[in-house]
Amino acid sequence: MKKFEILQGKLEVLQKNIGRTRSLFYAVNVTLDADTAHPALLLSEGGKRVTWQETCQDPPSSTKRFDYLPCVLGRQDISSGKYYWEVEVGDSHSWDLGICRDNVKRKGRVTMSPQNGFWAIRLYDGEYWALTSPETRLTLRERPLHVGVLL
Repeated sequence: MKKFEILQGKLEVLQKNIGRTRSLFYAVNVTLDADTAHPALLLSEGGKRVTWQETCQDPPSSTKRFDYLPCVLGRQDISSGKYYWEVEVGDSHSWDLGICRDNVKRKGRVTMSPQNGFWAIRLYDGEYWALTSPETRLTLRERPLHVGVLL
C-alpha cells in the first residue's frame, strides 16, 4: 500500500508540473504557405494538409519556394516565445517534420541539419531519424499518429 501512495504522490506532482508548463507557451494553429511549397507537394484548399505527388506541379516562380528539398513552411512567423502545435502524420510511410530558420537555403541541393538551419525528424523505410549531422536513429515503442512540436 505504501508504494501505491508514493506513486500517487509522484503522479500528482507530475500533473501539476504539466499544467504549469502548458501555461508557458502558446498553442499555434499552423497554416501552410503555398508560396514556399516544393512543386511535388500538394496543399489542401485551407493549407492544413500536404501530400506528396509523383508528378510535380508547375507553380509560379518564387524566391521563397523550395526547389530541391520537399519542404513547405507555415505562414506563421515565429521570432520569440514558446509555441506548441501538433501534426497528424497518420499511417504515412515516410515524412520529414520540423522547423527551420527563415533564411535557410531554398534553391539547389542542401542537407537538412541544424548546421544548415533545420531541426527535423524523419520516418523513412520504417525507421525514425533525427536529422542531425550525422543522422541519429531514434527508437520508438509505438508508431505515432500525431507528433507534437514544442518550440
